[in-house]
Amino acid sequence: FKALMGLKNMPKRIVPQATKFLMNLGKYTKLIEGENYEKLDEVSNISAWDWAVRDGGDAVADCALGPMIQCMVMGNCHDVSASHPIALLAWMQGMGFIKGSFKVIHDALYEQIKDSTRLGVTVDEIVIEDGAVKGVRLEDGEFIEADHVLCCTDALRARDIMPNAPESIREKLGKNKYSRIMHFCFTFDKRLVPDGFALMMFKVTADSLVSTVLEENLLDLCGPEGTSVLHCYVPDHQVDKMFPLSEEEREQKVRECMGVYFPEFLTEGKCIAQEYFPNGVSLSPSGQMMAMQNLFKELDAGAVKGLRMAGEFGEVFACTEGAFRVGKKQALALMEEIGA
Repeated sequence: FKALMGLKNMPKRIVPQATKFLMNLGKYTKLIEGENYEKLDEVSNISAWDWAVRDGGDAVADCALGPMIQCMVMGNCHDVSASHPIALLAWMQGMGFIKGSFKVIHDALYEQIKDSTRLGVTVDEIVIEDGAVKGVRLEDGEFIEADHVLCCTDALRARDIMPNAPESIREKLGKNKYSRIMHFCFTFDKRLVPDGFALMMFKVTADSLVSTVLEENLLDLCGPEGTSVLHCYVPDHQVDKMFPLSEEEREQKVRECMGVYFPEFLTEGKCIAQEYFPNGVSLSPSGQMMAMQNLFKELDAGAVKGLRMAGEFGEVFACTEGAFRVGKKQALALMEEIGA
């Protein structure tokens, strides 16, 4: 939060509001016991926006916490429960020490598992019979027998590929809600942003078509030195405006939005990617936190023998670090289970 307070273009009234907010935040972070968030249940039914206004003020919600949540989940902070940012601000250590973006993690993991990995293969069903995992059936019909399965899909996909899972598990997975994300990546032959620029976030009340802009070439690792690779994200609540448009019209809308801040967007640069994800990031809405706590307790108790799940929905705060924590925890538990 101290880093957020150092951001540019903050209104002066945010200082007393932030002081009030930090005092109230401390009360809630003390309720977290290790990785147990059950005592946050009392604030899991209030939105992050309403909580920030109540315990801080309008400027904290509009110019600091709201934009941060939009950046983290690419969704509207009105749709995220207060338990999400409380856990996030209490425990997230950050992954900024990684030089070279998340590609470094991907490459290192793949190097370790490549001899046992089949890429580009879609699992159509996790086969469950008599309360135990029997294996997986691939999209082409091939069946791979297995005593243990670690499912790393999003919650809704997991439910779809486990038709024979206990109804209590399927019901809990269905409580997850995801933001829809449409994003655009532009390259420019010159550095468009100031030195040290990492990202730009927008006030919630600005209702901007683009909610977050990232400079992917901050350390000249994603392109030639002195160039820009700007990632522009259209958040969930703006996506519907883009559906009726062609790809060219969508690109133009983003260029017009960004042209207010960087005039070069209107006439320069190349759009090298335009993607849409219907299930982007877990929003952790009201009721999800306790449902997921109970889901993992049920799985740990052996509700389906041999089945484990890993995904960001397993953490109260949905982010790369949250997914990493869940994945590591479940992988270590699986290794212990099989004696690896």
